Amino acid sequence: MRTITRRVSKLEQRFVAPRDEYGRSVADVIRERRCRRLVAEGRLFQEPPAQKDVNAGSQPRTIAETFRAGRFQRFGADAWRTG
Repeated sequence: MRTITRRVSKLEQRFVAPRDEYGRSVADVIRERRCRRLVAEGRLFQEPPAQKDVNAGSQPRTIAETFRAGRFQRFGADAWRTG
């Protein structure tokens, strides 16, 4: 996981997140596709609760920080010791 987050951080520093011709980010497109797929399967799409998109220094969170936060939520404090 550390290797992935390090690589994503490097990529994130080199590139700005692109937007399509409608002004949607990649995350917006993925969210819309997931919603349509779940509705087509007859399942209810529930948007996860909003999280703060800033780190402790009030700067936007990086993708690596988002991955770490998700891993911590899923696996708890043990996630930091096993990686």
